This record gives sequence, C-alpha cells and structure tokens, in this order.
Amino acid sequence: MSQTIFKSALRYLFALFLVGSGASALYGLYLGGEMATLAGPAGQFLIAVLDTKWIFPWIATFKLCTGLLIAWPRTKSLGILMAFPYSVNIFLWVTFTQTPDFAMGAIVLVMNILLLRNNWAAYRSIIAS
Repeated sequence: MSQTIFKSALRYLFALFLVGSGASALYGLYLGGEMATLAGPAGQFLIAVLDTKWIFPWIATFKLCTGLLIAWPRTKSLGILMAFPYSVNIFLWVTFTQTPDFAMGAIVLVMNILLLRNNWAAYRSIIAS
C-alpha cells in the first residue's frame, strides 16, 4: 500500500512541477513577468530562443500539457513518455551550462525514470516486436 502511495505522490509531484514551470514560463513571457537572465553562452542561447518568439512558448505549452496528461490517470503513461526527452534535455542543460542547478535537473530526470519504470507494463506493447 505504501508503494502505491509513493508512486501516486511521485506522479503528482512531477505533474505539478511540469504544470507549474510551464505556467510560470508562459506567465513570464506573455504577462510581463521577469525572465531569468544568464551570462555567457547560456545567456546568448536563451536570448536567441526568446528572439524566435515561438520556441519558448512551445516548450512552456508542451510542459503544461504534459503535466496535465500525467495528472490525469487515463493518460499518465503517455504524459510520462512525452516528458522524457524534456527531462533528459534539462539534465544536459544544467550539467553543461548551469552547474549550480545540477541537483534540480538530476531530480527531474530521476523522477521521470522512476515513473517510466513504474509504468513499464504500459510501454511493453510498444517495444515488443
């Protein structure tokens, strides 16, 4: 029983992170909130992404939708699978450009891997030949 509670808590915590960070990014972008500033090549890259006017809103909307899919029991497996490339990207981003935020990136990736492992039965038919 405690494993079921842990799995549900992990899923809702990950969904809350995705919905919260996605909504926060959209709020900051569209309603004039403050955006984080970075120095060096990471800052130049972020400025380039923001200058496109579509990549950052796409990422934020994707995170928001993926978090909602994970929170909804019927679509949790799809949402968890969709979040995996984002989790890997965040981990690589903090590893190579934002080393002080490494712990957060690692936590996001580990949470996603644990959720993938917990829902492995749902993916078995996709992988089976």
